[in-house]
Amino acid sequence: MVKQALMANGPGPLGEQAKKLTCDRALWVASMANIGIVLGVVWNMTEKPGTWGSIAATAGSYLVGATLALRSGRRPAVEAVPVSEPA
Repeated sequence: MVKQALMANGPGPLGEQAKKLTCDRALWVASMANIGIVLGVVWNMTEKPGTWGSIAATAGSYLVGATLALRSGRRPAVEAVPVSEPA
C-alpha cells in the first residue's frame, strides 16, 4: 500500500495520499516499536537479567516505542492562511 502510493505520486511534492501515509499510526507503531524491542533485547544481552526481567524489559521497551509512535504520528496542524487587510 505504501509503495503503491509513493509510486503513484512520482517525483516532486507529496500528493494527498502520500501525506496521509506519513501520519498513519500503524506505520509509526510498527517502525518505532520494533526499534524499542531491539533496544530491549540489547539491554537484555548486556545486563543478563532473569527470565521475568527479560520479559518485562522487552515488553516495556515495546510499550515505550509504541507510546512514542502514537505521540509522534499525529497529523500536523493546519497552517492558517494570512488574511489580507481591506484596502
